[in-house]
Amino acid sequence: MDASTNGALLHEIEQSCGVRIKETRFVTEQATGVMYNSKHEIIGLSLHACGLAELPDPVLELPTLKILYLVDNQIRKLPATIARLSNLQKLDLWGNQLSALPDAIGELSQLKKLYLTGTEPRRGGEEVVLGNALTTLPDSIGNLQSLELLNVASNRLRWLPDSIGRLANLKSLYLQDNAIESIPETIGNLDSLQVLDLGKNKITRLPDSIGNLGHLEQLLAYQN
Repeated sequence: MDASTNGALLHEIEQSCGVRIKETRFVTEQATGVMYNSKHEIIGLSLHACGLAELPDPVLELPTLKILYLVDNQIRKLPATIARLSNLQKLDLWGNQLSALPDAIGELSQLKKLYLTGTEPRRGGEEVVLGNALTTLPDSIGNLQSLELLNVASNRLRWLPDSIGRLANLKSLYLQDNAIESIPETIGNLDSLQVLDLGKNKITRLPDSIGNLGHLEQLLAYQN
């Protein structure tokens, strides 16, 4: 994709957001910006607090995109065409209004970090609900073989799919502040897992397979 095409797509995205997107050396979650590689291909994009109700179509035309921050918007649904972003490595959807994920999320084979957090602590310990309210994860989540970090804290999860146990490279799993009642036995297959946060759920018993997590360094199960 040449520079002129990238420029045209970026202009369309700016129109969707109603803001000017400035070039930056490093994109961050808390500021709108775009990052290029040496070939002037877009590899990083942050659309922070743009009031987006859906993912702008031009974003899906950026095959070189590796980092996508969509923090603090009002996105209710991700399109199945998210799978077009085949080089995506980091996706942050904190503070949106998601109630479900498309099965196509499992086609993001290069994805290493996925953030779906629904709330954030504020001053004085107060928590403000910002929207995400996932009740479950699709079975296809288990297809994300490159995934190293999954954060689904502060949603409305009641259970996890057995396929979670197929995430062979997962190192950090944050599930705190949900309504999870039980953890599948397949959790014991996560050989690379180092951090598991199960705090603030409704779990009364952990599966015996937890003992198989040979690399686990931190297990949190407070307020269950």
